[in-house]
Amino acid sequence: MDFIDSHAHLDRFPDIATVISASRSSGCIAIITSGYTHEANVAAISLAQKFPNFIFPCIGIAPSVAMDLSDEEFARQFDFVKSNAHKCVAIGEIGLDFHWAKTDAQIGREYSAFSAQLDFALEKKLPLVIHSRKAENEAIDSLISASAGKVLLHYFSGTPELARKAAEAGFFFTTPPVKSNSRKRMLAEIPLDRILLESDCPYVAKTPCGAAEAASLVAEAKGISIEEALTKATENARRFFGLNL
Repeated sequence: MDFIDSHAHLDRFPDIATVISASRSSGCIAIITSGYTHEANVAAISLAQKFPNFIFPCIGIAPSVAMDLSDEEFARQFDFVKSNAHKCVAIGEIGLDFHWAKTDAQIGREYSAFSAQLDFALEKKLPLVIHSRKAENEAIDSLISASAGKVLLHYFSGTPELARKAAEAGFFFTTPPVKSNSRKRMLAEIPLDRILLESDCPYVAKTPCGAAEAASLVAEAKGISIEEALTKATENARRFFGLNL
């Protein structure tokens, strides 16, 4: 069946043509490749140009990167994001990450980078892809305070209560092919029309095909067939990113 990988890092693959061919053969109809560093952002734009209407770029400066950038270097990298945002389907992945940030200074830089990129995306009316490792509550509160509308919480690993709070704010979620009881409980709290599938390859799944494997987690949590989970998640991805395939 058709599926969309809503979060991948295709810049990490040396033989991208083979990856794309295998993904298409498995039913993948689109991949959102997400930037996180300047180099990954540049690659995302380039890959989307090489594989039009199949690879779609999402660019931003991730918190674990932003936390160590000087103001001048952040401004330089952010200028690239702003200059190329019109080529993208979303701004991201951006957000907060308290797993890697160890000092108040690093946390402060994460907040500053998040705020700047969030404001820009809202100004340009672009969707947001959010990274919120061990900072789920803080990221959600920041997004709600900013009246952010079109938000996708990538690889969300917060509590069911936080998932419910985010869902009530209208946010979307991606689920990776990583099974756990906590993820099952969390998925049970999220409306089916807000769930997308991701591989987060090559860091989690090895290839974009891992996104299709995540459908079994949705199916189990919702008591539906894998086919229905794939169909709904694909529809949701088309709608969230505005894909006209």
